[in-house]
Amino acid sequence: MAENALKVAEFALDAILAFMNANPLAKVVGLGVKEAAV
Repeated sequence: MAENALKVAEFALDAILAFMNANPLAKVVGLGVKEAAV
């Protein structure tokens, strides 16, 4: 179960990174969210 969750999280992260690379505004927002999460 945990392995599946990890795979899903990795897939989601890859998708988010790809989206941020394609969209500069999303990249800025994503970095802001990342900073807020830390």
